[in-house]
Amino acid sequence: MVPHAGRASRTWDEVVSTGRALKRLGPVLGEPVRAEAAVVLDWESQWAISAAIGPVELGERFETARSWHRSLWEAGIATDVIPAKTDPGADLSGYRLIIVPAIFIDYPGLARSLEQAAAAGAQVVVVGPTGVVDAGVGAVLGGYLGSLRPLLGVRVTDHAALSGPVEQSDPRGSLVNRLSRVVGTPAAETWTGLEAVAETLHRVLDRMGSPAPDLRAGGWAEEIRVDEAPGDDEAAQGWEPAEVVAVFDGRGGGADLAGRPAITRRAVGGAAGAAWYVAADLDALSRAALLRLVCAHARVRPVVADLPDGVEAQRRGEILFLLNHGDRAAEVAGIVGTDLLTGEACTGHVVLAPRSALAVRDNMR
Repeated sequence: MVPHAGRASRTWDEVVSTGRALKRLGPVLGEPVRAEAAVVLDWESQWAISAAIGPVELGERFETARSWHRSLWEAGIATDVIPAKTDPGADLSGYRLIIVPAIFIDYPGLARSLEQAAAAGAQVVVVGPTGVVDAGVGAVLGGYLGSLRPLLGVRVTDHAALSGPVEQSDPRGSLVNRLSRVVGTPAAETWTGLEAVAETLHRVLDRMGSPAPDLRAGGWAEEIRVDEAPGDDEAAQGWEPAEVVAVFDGRGGGADLAGRPAITRRAVGGAAGAAWYVAADLDALSRAALLRLVCAHARVRPVVADLPDGVEAQRRGEILFLLNHGDRAAEVAGIVGTDLLTGEACTGHVVLAPRSALAVRDNMR
């Protein structure tokens, strides 16, 4: 912050300017950020994944959580990051959309909180690998997902991660090795193809482009089984089986998974709530498509809709922050209030300079 060139440097001027801006943002102090979406994070699960042996090498820390959080951020949806409190469980009553990404440890307390949230109308999206080990890092038996199985209506029977490209030790051997040269290695790929089977997801994809984009995932995939209704009559009363939203279509490294469920949805308690399971690490476009569908069910909307590319909006109390991350100026309509950074009035149409921001107090609130 204090460069070797001292006050003669651009860095000095920018740091001073930042200090002045922070001083003008005093009215923001103590104001809450009200998010209707949340991503669950758990350090113990990250440590458990790090300690696990196989089936693939560990990637970036919280890689799955980062990916889903970024998709929500890119969509302009205000999102909290919350811990997976295990006893008595996290309070999730304020959220309409809850993402549970790769929570490797099975937490019964978290499962109860998610069940309560879904019963109250929330959309719960669980992404694998989740519920693989118990709190003692022992494998969950009878199918992964553990205490989340009743909520989701599915269980994971096998992990089917891709190995990536495999080099032949003797390429010339294929000229004479008549038995092994016809043996394929489906997992020797970096991606897996999916196909939407739910009409609602088809419609989302149709709106995203013409022709409609396809669905894809990376190197992680799972074999899941849709559970039947419980045998107990009382427990089976009101039971809703999970429906298949998308299947693996055999493209890429998914030859052995073709036709198997990849994304499922189970309605909960006859209300608007539902529990979704995603058995693959969807790429950015596929996550965006699924989130559009889930957000429609959850009635979760961006902080400000239809913003230009590069412009982010976040609201804290009565203050609306507009940040232009782009290299070009951007115009935003419908902004009324006073910019705390400059003291100037915003009368409906504002222009954001490249890499700049506004903090607009809505005088009508």
